[in-house]
Amino acid sequence: MKKSLAAICIVMALILCTSAVSFAEDIDLSVYSVAELNALSRRISDELANRQRSNPSTEVIQQSTDKEILFQSIPWNSNINTVMNALVDKGLLPVRTTKKGPRSLEAWSLDFYGGKYYSDAGMSVSEWSPDEARIAGYQVLEVDAFCYYQYSTEGGVDYDETKTHFYRANVYLKPIDYDYAEIDLTNKLSTLYGTPVDISNSGKSWHVWYGANNTAVYLFHSVSGSGENRSDTMWLVYGLTDSIIPLTEIDEINMDAKRQLERNNSDNMDGL
Repeated sequence: MKKSLAAICIVMALILCTSAVSFAEDIDLSVYSVAELNALSRRISDELANRQRSNPSTEVIQQSTDKEILFQSIPWNSNINTVMNALVDKGLLPVRTTKKGPRSLEAWSLDFYGGKYYSDAGMSVSEWSPDEARIAGYQVLEVDAFCYYQYSTEGGVDYDETKTHFYRANVYLKPIDYDYAEIDLTNKLSTLYGTPVDISNSGKSWHVWYGANNTAVYLFHSVSGSGENRSDTMWLVYGLTDSIIPLTEIDEINMDAKRQLERNNSDNMDGL
């Protein structure tokens, strides 16, 4: 039976980062359907968010470094304007870059292709990079940076872009030799951040480094086909591992507001 790679990665990450290794090793994921594994993935994410909200000190991952892992030395929780200007100055985004929002956002996670989206949660900048853009000697095709909105359970969501919070960045790389680049970048990041968590499945691999203050980065390499039909994809994904908490809160506030709008229409008979 086909496995859900996204769910497997999340489960494996939890296995590697918790003490329940012997229990987790007894779980045979192959007996579950894709739908069941996707449901499991969502339940794990929701449970982690609930636990971290009730006890933010809960440790669910093992740090590979005592350093705070940053993207391009930009402090996390910087606003969207600060992030955009810094990336333009560093030559990773073109001068013509524009901000997008309100828009749906994903939390930082290993579920690169299938994470949950949180509606109207923040803003982003996302553009093809200039031709000369490089990171660690490799061509950068695209950079995406994401910020969630300021919010409070009492005051709701604040859509002021100067109060947004930077929490995730994706870097789309285009090396000539993907296999060499994976080894080289893994070695370079390990020099900076220690021994990674390594995960591989069905032509996809992750090398994950966890840092101080709920920060992390992973190198993702996907291969499909072979020979002349081989296709590679490579991303670096930086972010805050606890970003699911504010995004979930914002989503709940937005949903409450939408429910209230519907209830305000109790006397509306138009079109019936």
